[in-house]
Formats: sequence, structure tokens, C-alpha cells
Amino acid sequence: MIKTNTFRKTSLFLIIGISIMSVMVYAGTKYTIGSNSLSGTVLDESTKLRWTRCSVNDSGEGDATSSCVQTHIKLTWENALITCESLNFAGINDWRLPNVRELLSIVDYSEIATPVVEKSVFPNTYNGKYWTSTSFNVNASGTDDSADYAWAVDFQYGNCNPESKAANYNVRCITGP
Repeated sequence: MIKTNTFRKTSLFLIIGISIMSVMVYAGTKYTIGSNSLSGTVLDESTKLRWTRCSVNDSGEGDATSSCVQTHIKLTWENALITCESLNFAGINDWRLPNVRELLSIVDYSEIATPVVEKSVFPNTYNGKYWTSTSFNVNASGTDDSADYAWAVDFQYGNCNPESKAANYNVRCITGP
């Protein structure tokens, strides 16, 4: 199944505390949903990144169901990194946790109902926070906080915030360029 829309590229500037992050947002990205040996994956044709279609399941594995009905696990940041790096799913063994820009690239700001993601492409996405691999490096006092905080993307609103690495959030893995 192929989902095709026209591209409309815009810049989004996220201002969080003292950090400003510029993110390129692609409305109407073209996705190819994997089949056969790639079942349970999605290829973003614009970035050439391959995603797990579903969040990581409660066994720490990929979910190959078409509607992502398995129970999805919430992990600490460190366990999310380990889980993606050790994932062997759909014949692929070089999965990783996406960085903040990569995860924001699948947010669909044109969605009226939450979660703000193309639901036909990423069904049953949790309406909340997902970990990224990007550490949050500077706190308000200007000291390094990378040991304690990382960025999480919230699919309820499409924003991202630095969160304690000890918190438990959802995980979606990525591979590619």
C-alpha cells in the first residue's frame, strides 16, 4: 500500500526554555508500507528512513500486525536505546532510536484528531510521549544536563520537551541513511 500526497515544506521553530530548534516539517509525506519480509515497517520516501510501523511491543520486539494491536511498552531512555539497538525485526538488525528531528518528521500537523500522525500509516500510535536519542545538553543555568535529560516528542500536540531519562515513554525504532 502506498500513501502519496503532495509536498509542502515549511520551517517550524520550537522555542523551549533557552533552546531554539529549527525543524523542517513535511506535510503530506509519501510513505510506503512494507509487505512480505518488510511487514511491520514503513519507508518514508522523502527521507529514506525506515520506521517500525508500530511502537515496540511489551516483549521489546517489533509488532508486525497491520493495526498495531499488541500492547506497547514504555521504557526509560537508556532501555529505549538498548531495545532499538538490539531489535532484529523484518530481517533488519541495524535499528536505532530516532533523533529528535527524525521523530518530528513523522508528526502530521494537519491532523485534527490526536495523535498527530498519519493514522493509516502509523496505526494505534500512543497519544503521548516517545523517546528520541537526542540528549538535552544545557539547562537554564547553562550547565550540561545531558546525563539526566533527553528530548521526547509528544504525539498529542506534536511538540517536544526535554524529559528525565528515568521517565518511561513509548518507543518507535528507525533505520536508514
